[in-house]
Amino acid sequence: MDEPPKPERVFADLSHWRKVAVDGDDAFEWLEHLVHAGVTDLAPNVACHAVLPGATGSVAFTVAVPGGSMVLLQDAEDPVPVERALAPHAGAAGIRLEDRTGAMALFALPGTSTPPNAPGAAFSFPSCLGPGVDLITLAEDHDRVARALAKRFRELTPEEVRTLRATMAGT
Repeated sequence: MDEPPKPERVFADLSHWRKVAVDGDDAFEWLEHLVHAGVTDLAPNVACHAVLPGATGSVAFTVAVPGGSMVLLQDAEDPVPVERALAPHAGAAGIRLEDRTGAMALFALPGTSTPPNAPGAAFSFPSCLGPGVDLITLAEDHDRVARALAKRFRELTPEEVRTLRATMAGT
């Protein structure tokens, strides 16, 4: 397996990943009850990695709170969409799940401890790729943010992203 790139100087465009907004009274407590991942301890700009156990396998995702609202981030290659896995539990609890994948862009900066200046972007840490920062912005700002990041960071290849994910899964 290839060595992961030096993390301080790289970014990954993960805009194709699933992004699901979660809203409703007691949404944080509701999700905490399902995943047992410290969700109720999250504050604005903080995230945690979570796993929803299931009879046919678990569903892994990141719970991010960029700017104060909850967004679930999940690799689009994962076979079970997090929204579909959570939907049976949501309705009766008064929780609304909204797929925002097409409306939001996502950039991961693994190993970066401070979010770069990206006007209009919210951030959360740790990154969905492990230690680091994620930037979440509106889809219409994708190209502007990607160009700004490319001036200061090298973009990871899809293979390098898979290597980082595998490294994170092994820890």
